[in-house]
Amino acid sequence: MVKDDLRELAQIACQELIAARFQSDELPSADRGVRISGGTIHKRGFSVETCVKYSVVSASSSAATCPAAASGARGRLLSHKFKMTVFLTGWRRESATASMFSRYGCCAATGRSGRRSGRAAESRVSFALMAVNHRIGSRQMDFGASMFFTDYSMTPAELGQALEARGFESVWAPEHSHIPSSRLSQPASGGELGKQYYDVMDPFVTLTAAAAATKTLKVATGVCLVIQRDTIQTAKLVATIDQVSGGRFLFGIGGGWNQEEMADHGTVFKTRFKRMREQIEAMRAIWTQSEPEYHGEIVAFPKMRTWPKPMQKPHPPVIVGGAFPHSARRAVRYGDGWVPNASRPGYADVTEFLPQFRQMAADAGRDPAAIPVTIFGAPENLDRLKRYGDQGIARAVVTLPSAKAGEILPVLDRWADLIRQTRH
Repeated sequence: MVKDDLRELAQIACQELIAARFQSDELPSADRGVRISGGTIHKRGFSVETCVKYSVVSASSSAATCPAAASGARGRLLSHKFKMTVFLTGWRRESATASMFSRYGCCAATGRSGRRSGRAAESRVSFALMAVNHRIGSRQMDFGASMFFTDYSMTPAELGQALEARGFESVWAPEHSHIPSSRLSQPASGGELGKQYYDVMDPFVTLTAAAAATKTLKVATGVCLVIQRDTIQTAKLVATIDQVSGGRFLFGIGGGWNQEEMADHGTVFKTRFKRMREQIEAMRAIWTQSEPEYHGEIVAFPKMRTWPKPMQKPHPPVIVGGAFPHSARRAVRYGDGWVPNASRPGYADVTEFLPQFRQMAADAGRDPAAIPVTIFGAPENLDRLKRYGDQGIARAVVTLPSAKAGEILPVLDRWADLIRQTRH
């Protein structure tokens, strides 16, 4: 799919460059072969390169040749919505500007003077990354809300209905089976551990209640600590809630941080991420095969028969939570999405990793558009939310306190207004 996108983009670029003061005999016709190597598309001596919005500007470009770069500096991010700059590296000593087809927005084409200096004159920007950024950024960003459901919070049914009525796309439920009294492990967010961590209800039960009370709202674990759960039983839970909800389940997963909590479940802290990968691989086999079997180093079982299978095909999306770069690599390796947390102290701006994440996906042979990014801890800030949307973030999730409707509903009303404003 990515190569087809690149070929189409190269053909359109060459056609338009021909019309923009470059002589037709200096560029090959658009129907001739395209060679892809080193992340650059070459067409007989010319390399056509693109910089799409919020992608890193080519190291060989400058502010003068990249008018869409708001900062006017090399290596910074582009900011103009649906802007694309096409660079032509060739032999001609002249420049031109051309209008791309409307589906790609605007572009500028420049001819660079003098003889080519080989690879040094070519962009190091990955074309696979550039080709998908337009598609990623063109979809509407969704909104979700996360809550530790407790006996002193809104009920899952109440919150689900309130979210659905205000334009939210999903509700997310985190989990902890218990918190050991030793309290040796500290949370990644730092500070004191809130009471809700001790009191949180089981996410599969609360999300089932939310699904039963709503019609379109997606229900998601945010996140499920699979490394503390039985693999076979969790696979059945996921398939069951996906069936009960009518195919509305999102399987957010994470490796956790509480070493003592894991130990009580028999999970070894140092190998928890290998365990998580094997569990997901095994669950995929259970969800998609009539007689699955799995043989890993930690998770293993012989052939079995188990139903139901999930309603979503091949299965609900597996969305991997955690920080860059390690959890991002896990998402690329075996996930259907990535969830970084914007509220973590280590992030000045979580989206600064987006170009690297998408490059990571492209380098692994995956389409970055197939690994959408969900941001937890989204701020109540219109400008930042619009920026998330322009950057191609798939979903922004607000973290709600474990509280009753009197405290939560005014917050949701403010968010409903923000959602409307981001969509205009």
